[in-house]
Amino acid sequence: MEAGGGVKHLRRLKRIAGSLGVAAFWLGLWQLAAWLVGSPFVLPSPLAVFSRLSTLIFERDFAISTAWSVYRVLLSLLIAVSSGVVLGGLSFVSPLARRLIAPAMLAIRSAPVVSFIILAIMWMDSNYLPVFISLLMCLPVIWGNVLQGLGAVDGRLVEMSELYGVSRTKVWKQLYLRAVWPYLNAALFTCLGLGFKVTVAAEVLSSPKYAIGYQMYVSKLTLETEAAYAWTVVILLLSLLFEVWLKHLLKRDSERREAA
Repeated sequence: MEAGGGVKHLRRLKRIAGSLGVAAFWLGLWQLAAWLVGSPFVLPSPLAVFSRLSTLIFERDFAISTAWSVYRVLLSLLIAVSSGVVLGGLSFVSPLARRLIAPAMLAIRSAPVVSFIILAIMWMDSNYLPVFISLLMCLPVIWGNVLQGLGAVDGRLVEMSELYGVSRTKVWKQLYLRAVWPYLNAALFTCLGLGFKVTVAAEVLSSPKYAIGYQMYVSKLTLETEAAYAWTVVILLLSLLFEVWLKHLLKRDSERREAA
């Protein structure tokens, strides 16, 4: 047991060292680019940006703006997952529903995000416009992955289940739900990163009072380049933090399912 624990500890240290090495490489590349550009107004150094970030986190609107942006991302993801699962299941069981829903999903995927933002600004409250835009961008991803996962179920297993009198509820739970789960997990990771990017972009254009995107827009207007980069770092850190959190939750769920 001690030897096994030592090996795990060594592997963890190697992963941490590898992550730090990757971070050091990109920070070094950033610093080199800042030297080559030679203009803090265009590209400030990492030290200047992190120095500004260290003061930014103590400003009055930092926590409120960050909390509002995170709330918008999570709310849009929750609605997108719920709607995408329902629409994906409906499209799978009904060819007519699939023919009706598919063009809308294709249109959402194909149209530029900024088009939806500009149109939505005309008739939606700025506080929840980013939620709507993020929902629109994530919905086709969830819908497509759910549909693909359901379609991956072996038809022979379904026929065999019906032959042996297995209930429909059990078939859906043991066959379809198990098949769609990996596809849904992949869609969740995609939509989490997409949600942060789209939400902040919508916040920049719709300018709600409390939002990371609005703070970036203000930084641009006041020519505070370091603040704009600092807010970008905040977005990256939040996205990474929630990705790690989601990975941890899904891992625990997987372990629970295997144990059951």
